Amino acid sequence: MLFDLKPKDERRDLFGRDKELQELERLTESEWVAIVGARMTGKTSLVKTFLTEESRRGKTAIYVNLPGARGIRDFLARLSESVVSAASTKEISLKLPFVEVTQTFRFVENLFSQLQATKREVLIALDEVQELCRASRQFLKLLKLIHDTYSNVTFIFTGSMFGLMRVLLEPEASSPMYGRKPAKLELKPFSEQTSMDFLREGFKELKVQIEEDELRES
Repeated sequence: MLFDLKPKDERRDLFGRDKELQELERLTESEWVAIVGARMTGKTSLVKTFLTEESRRGKTAIYVNLPGARGIRDFLARLSESVVSAASTKEISLKLPFVEVTQTFRFVENLFSQLQATKREVLIALDEVQELCRASRQFLKLLKLIHDTYSNVTFIFTGSMFGLMRVLLEPEASSPMYGRKPAKLELKPFSEQTSMDFLREGFKELKVQIEEDELRES
């Protein structure tokens, strides 16, 4: 439903973003991607819808919600939980338990080696990645390890263009991600015309008649 305030995960409910979906599909064929944009522009809906469609194409699609993550242990705990959940829907068997989260690099190697062994393409979306600012250096080292070692894994980052997201997109020479920056996909707010079209379609879906003047006041 268009007027549902929850993030969308189906194309039929994602209004006005077909172009961005196509661009995201094109970019992820060859590189990691960072989706940037202001709050409430639909970054989460875009990435969740994309993951739904890619999962139906046979890929392992993993969504990791990061708001509130306080450090690298929080990140790895949320990542592993999401990986196990996504793998189970694809009938992929992962050997648990993993190496303790405190052994960060061994944990990552254990987890991603198992994903690589499935011989499936893996998409991992990290939503609101700027939440990991406290763990940025160690996080970037982990990303470098994954980028250089596991070719079947593609990361998609979402967030606002500050903090850790800026570090990812504008890495300095000393950064572990130097020379490995993701492609940038900017999600802009709807134009006035697109916003009006959205309202029309939303009210039509609800079978509510509304005058144009009322729409412009909405």
